[in-house]
Amino acid sequence: MVSCVRYTLDSTGAILSTGDGWDEFAIAGSAPSLAGAGARQLNLFEIVRGRRVHDFYRSLFRSILDGTLPSFEMPVRWDAPEVRRFGRFQVQRLGGRDDVLACLAVTDREEPRAPVLLLQAPPAIAAGPPLPVVPLCSFCKDVKLPVFGQVWAPTEQYLAAGFPTEVRVSHGTCPGCLEQLAGWLDSLGA
Repeated sequence: MVSCVRYTLDSTGAILSTGDGWDEFAIAGSAPSLAGAGARQLNLFEIVRGRRVHDFYRSLFRSILDGTLPSFEMPVRWDAPEVRRFGRFQVQRLGGRDDVLACLAVTDREEPRAPVLLLQAPPAIAAGPPLPVVPLCSFCKDVKLPVFGQVWAPTEQYLAAGFPTEVRVSHGTCPGCLEQLAGWLDSLGA
């Protein structure tokens, strides 16, 4: 099962166009508001979360647009509440233009799983006590456990341990992905 999602960005991360697979991916990922023309009014940095993740993408985009790096590909995960998706993200300059990036997200395989409530878009929160914050790795989708210091684990392990499901998800970067991210940034000269 291989599927592709194509889109273009300007140098600030604004989505200029969406193509093959975008709408289907948005709907399947529990983000129907990103289907159709809705996505073209957004900036990638409104969708992708986390300071380190933003820093990485900005450095990557700058390196590609200034010609330091001709293109880039990395493995990624983009999970939805009922499926794990494994694939790769590719980015390069669009044709001869020095201000537009062509992005391709390729899903190489999917694994169904029981719904994971942590990955669903949160409903409007009624007034009440604040919900606990649970960091979710923006790259591998592991969750930082609220005990044991810096332990990160798959969302299924978090749920099996009985941790709360009514939480606010805050995107972050787990230590393993941070190490890989640092290597990529070094290779970019950032």
